[in-house]
Amino acid sequence: MDPAPSSPPARRAVVCCGSSVGVVNHLAGADLPGVQYLRTLSEAHELASTLTSCKSVVVVGGGFIGLEVAAAATRHGAAVTVVEALDRPMARAVSETISAFFVDEHAKRGVQWRLGVGVARIEEKNGRAAGVHTSDGETIAADIIVVGVGVIPNTELAANAGLQVDNGIVVDRHLLTDDEDISAIGDCASYPNTAGTGRLRLESIQNAVDHARCVANRLVGNDLPYASVPWFWTEQYSSKLQMAGLVTGHNNTVVRGSITDGEFSVFCFADDQLLGVESVNRTRDHMAARKLLAANVTPERDQVTDLDFDLKSLARALNRPG
Repeated sequence: MDPAPSSPPARRAVVCCGSSVGVVNHLAGADLPGVQYLRTLSEAHELASTLTSCKSVVVVGGGFIGLEVAAAATRHGAAVTVVEALDRPMARAVSETISAFFVDEHAKRGVQWRLGVGVARIEEKNGRAAGVHTSDGETIAADIIVVGVGVIPNTELAANAGLQVDNGIVVDRHLLTDDEDISAIGDCASYPNTAGTGRLRLESIQNAVDHARCVANRLVGNDLPYASVPWFWTEQYSSKLQMAGLVTGHNNTVVRGSITDGEFSVFCFADDQLLGVESVNRTRDHMAARKLLAANVTPERDQVTDLDFDLKSLARALNRPG
């Protein structure tokens, strides 16, 4: 008796190429010694070593990475200037309230801000970077320049394979590309917003890990669409900012807690729908927000401002049987 024919081997591939620094392609002087980036472990070690001895630092970019570097450099005693092309820091990710709070936190420690200003070129002296020349004509001298802008998704492999690419590798709600045997996850993947509004490409640890879990579950037979609530964090000085959801598109906010005391949360709404919550040193609010957003529950304004009200109880009540 002939043996039963074996099934063809399953073909599965997961593309997780991440992202890379793209600013060196268009900024004059960006490849000079003394210009540092923070994308790899070796770059982190190099920067940590450099910060112990430099007296002045220019940080190009007022995002999470740039401001964390600014805080670290300030703690080491360096004079720090942050140059940000937009009119406020972290503008793509946080509300105006959060931006203003962190501008003040850095300014209290001597950080100089140049907001709404770009970098025209990096100045050179004796073969090394010596500062930046801004778009409004100012030259700011520095021992080192840390660049925290210009990240691009690594999509070359997918494009060469004929997969659809549009600001990332295009995937569906199950993180599948237009080839059903290929998935894409993490920084390089452009996926449908779980809120139903367009597409997202997020650069965060949480996003990459949750993408991986979703695809791993599908590969072992538990095929569910990706539905994780995005969450992020950054620590600068004694302030820990934790964010749940995405606040882009919000048109009104409610503050819970005290901005003056540095312990507060900003609840961001689009009309009457909760989009996201930004919490500074209020971890309980952050954890409650993740549950509320996952359950698609929007609290009332007076519930948000009442510090005695248990926000988690709203999500628990929704999930309670009977």
